[in-house]
Amino acid sequence: MTSVIGQPQLFQANDNTTGLPAAGAFLYTYASGTNTPLSTFYDAALTSPCPNPITLDNYGQAVFYLSSALYRFNLINSSGIQQAHYPQDNVGQGTASLSSIPLNGFYYDSTNLIYEINISYSPTTQTFTVSPTSASFRLWLNGTLANYTTQTVTHANTSGSWYFYFTSAGVLTASMTYYNILNTVPVGAVYYNASTSQYWLFETRKHYQSPAEWVNSQNLAIGTFVKSITDFTVANYGLGVPAQIATQFTIASGTAIDADVEVVSQAISSGGPYYTSYLTGTGPLGNFTSSALPFIYDGGTNYLQYNQNNSGTWQMTDLTSGQYVNYYLFASLGADSTTPKQVFLIPGQSTFSTLASAQAESVTALTLVFPLLCFVPVYQITMLTNSTYSNPGKCVISAVTRISLTHAQFTQPFNTSYVTSTSLLSTSSATQGAGEVGYKGTLSYSSGTVGYALNNPSFPGLSIIANGSATSVTISNHFTYITTSASSMATTLPAASASIDGQVFIVEFGSSVTTATWISSGATFVGAPSTIVLNTPYRFIYINSSTQWFLY
Repeated sequence: MTSVIGQPQLFQANDNTTGLPAAGAFLYTYASGTNTPLSTFYDAALTSPCPNPITLDNYGQAVFYLSSALYRFNLINSSGIQQAHYPQDNVGQGTASLSSIPLNGFYYDSTNLIYEINISYSPTTQTFTVSPTSASFRLWLNGTLANYTTQTVTHANTSGSWYFYFTSAGVLTASMTYYNILNTVPVGAVYYNASTSQYWLFETRKHYQSPAEWVNSQNLAIGTFVKSITDFTVANYGLGVPAQIATQFTIASGTAIDADVEVVSQAISSGGPYYTSYLTGTGPLGNFTSSALPFIYDGGTNYLQYNQNNSGTWQMTDLTSGQYVNYYLFASLGADSTTPKQVFLIPGQSTFSTLASAQAESVTALTLVFPLLCFVPVYQITMLTNSTYSNPGKCVISAVTRISLTHAQFTQPFNTSYVTSTSLLSTSSATQGAGEVGYKGTLSYSSGTVGYALNNPSFPGLSIIANGSATSVTISNHFTYITTSASSMATTLPAASASIDGQVFIVEFGSSVTTATWISSGATFVGAPSTIVLNTPYRFIYINSSTQWFLY
């Protein structure tokens, strides 16, 4: 795509030593044919120059405005290595090195993870607020930059999931219908309980450099995940020790990520407070208790409790002596910086007679009915009760196990009676992704299912292909989920073209394939798998300078 004068310019680059986005690389800008520095600018009026060099963000991108002069671009990666095909002369408005983009989203410093806004919510007035961290905040809408002061919107006193976003006209809006990210800028979401005034506030703010289709693809193929295996580490507990201090533990800080949203949670000290969320009645999840103990117990009997489904009605029920139960630690995109709802526990829903059988339980066995899809499971904490113990809960910690799930492995029913969306969520109790995500747990395509929702026209760039026993398939959309019964598969991606340089295509299969081949006219593949693993997203990025597809 060529650029247009006066439009912000998107520069994207991949490190030619790895094929991955050139995060932290340095883009030097000079007058064409010289080594004389020539500024780029943050604003269309060309009054606020960018640094020179410009440091590319975590996605190997930078957005800026150019003067009418021609430029020389030189690119050095974050390790100081000169990149092939640079320097490039005669770069300017309308050249192939850049593309004009209708920016949508909030300003974001992806190097330091800093936005210009804070979000907050009042359950008393049902008011959602977007406030600047200084005098104002910058928001791009369809390529037009505007400055805003504090914005508020109030929703009806109705229980359920509420979504907050700026419309294309720049109006902050509250709706129980899921937004279309292709023409809005999401900023937050809340689950609100009108009966108790409890709420759960989540981050969904989109930053200005993230293409909408890429955000959708990341949501669907990857979902919410933990940044590092050391994030949210549970420590400082006592195994098998029936004392209150032994059943408490510390939780390290950590980062939960979903597409371009990153939430860094606070650490939790021994003694908490710990938040525990559980189901009551018919759900959904969202009832909270705050305690100095990381579990719920009966104050009368002193016994540890689990979340029991009693003939269709959820309740907290006492264990009996000698029973095991798991409590699960989750991280989320929670935006409540004043409370530790970003990290919380969920009681198990079954009891066990042995430690081995308790540890064999998978978090995927839980029925959670999440009010929103912004979660990832981190730990299984196995506990044992004994009538001879006198500590609160009459229990000990028997095992602490880090949970490791592949993407899209953790699928849970999503109670859509709390969300009126028909464009993304199904209108039935279809299986939806929660945690390691995708909105794609079911493979039925009748109206009201996830397959139907993914093919909804309001979400272009996404598709499901029911391939039957065919041994070949052609990919045209950025995210494709393929059902197949074939044991071999030849998958064709788009042909080599400068128009898809830097673009990501994500392919996932609903069954394992023992022989996989990959085809792209005029291009070769680096790292493409020869076999396909069930429900594993394969992410390919195309680099036109080398006419190669890289798996990453």
